[in-house]
Amino acid sequence: MVARSWTHRQRLSLHRICAGNGTVSFCLSPSNPDDQQATEIISANLREAHIPAFRKRLEPNVPEAYRHLACLVIVYDGPTTAADCDCLVSQTQKAMQPVCVASGLLLSELHPHSQVASARNSALFPSQPPVPIHFLRRLIPFDIPYILRNDRYDQATFDLMLSALLSIFNRGVVLRQMERLGKTHLLPPDFLMGTD
Repeated sequence: MVARSWTHRQRLSLHRICAGNGTVSFCLSPSNPDDQQATEIISANLREAHIPAFRKRLEPNVPEAYRHLACLVIVYDGPTTAADCDCLVSQTQKAMQPVCVASGLLLSELHPHSQVASARNSALFPSQPPVPIHFLRRLIPFDIPYILRNDRYDQATFDLMLSALLSIFNRGVVLRQMERLGKTHLLPPDFLMGTD
């Protein structure tokens, strides 16, 4: 298992991410990482096992005041190349993010070859741990500009996630978070005029 080959510092770093109110779930990736079926298997596992586990087993054991800190880290053992990581982690995240957002959750993709730049600094790539990981947690307002990115999602998916975010946060919260990073140009004109 990949986690066994991590350095002590890497293990401590992962432990810090999950310390206190979090939990770690280790998963094995499918044997044919370039196969479309692999993404479908991981998506099904997220939908049918990990999201329900987060909601039914993890969150109830965390005091309400700290539930926004609860996280589920899913570490994939196997994919090492950029192509494998893209297929198994990045493509799955893009496909499953609307499902997660509709559930009030954020699914982050992290892998050694990630080309997802920071929402604040396009020259910074903070999502590059030593192994592929999905990170699942509750949505918070600061996630809004990360989710509403037209460089990651087509317009239909963008609109779907904006609608889901508006069912969780009020319009003012969404607008303030997009203003904070100078991203209001991504919002539909009717949203900006307050006629949404």
